[in-house]
Amino acid sequence: MHIVYLTITQYKKDSRLNTYIFPETRISHMNKSSSLVCQTSSKEVEETIDECGGDLGDLNSHTFKILYDVTEIENLKQSEFSDNAFPVEGIIFGPNCRLMVPLDVQVVRPFEDIADLPTLKVWFCVNTCSYKSFLNKNTMVLLTGNKIGVPLAVFAIVQDKRISAEFHLSEGNVKEANVLGMAALRKLKSFVGELDWNTGKFKLVKN
Repeated sequence: MHIVYLTITQYKKDSRLNTYIFPETRISHMNKSSSLVCQTSSKEVEETIDECGGDLGDLNSHTFKILYDVTEIENLKQSEFSDNAFPVEGIIFGPNCRLMVPLDVQVVRPFEDIADLPTLKVWFCVNTCSYKSFLNKNTMVLLTGNKIGVPLAVFAIVQDKRISAEFHLSEGNVKEANVLGMAALRKLKSFVGELDWNTGKFKLVKN
């Protein structure tokens, strides 16, 4: 039987996760979920997919639940920036070996009369094939405190409280994914390091 990542033995043993993560013959439930967000092939959606560096339809609301079950790090939970921002440990997730990492994010206030916005822990897919970075609709709404509607793009402080990057609204086949692209990685001067296929872990490190 062919095995695919994530390797979860180093995190939390839970037989339910085998349905989603281990043997390819057992990921039918994830495939069904993914198909619900892969229905359209319009030019606009194709352009969004190209910008994101591929179809990320396998990342959806189930993804964040599984990540919490495995790591006990909850997506969109209240958080705060640390003086020791890097390295950050991530995991190799799912049959497509997505590089998933939790980062602290706070939207930069667009107007002075808006009170300080929340800092939330956000699970990102690190995608070196995408120049731009993206936040899904739910993430956008919670990060902006629902005070400015759903913006098409925002500047947000990410992981390092001294650095902000531009994030666009996820759409189309990637609409449920939060994507950390190359522009943000460049600003953070960070990269994927210490990738270990045996444990299913990697680290986002800073040079």
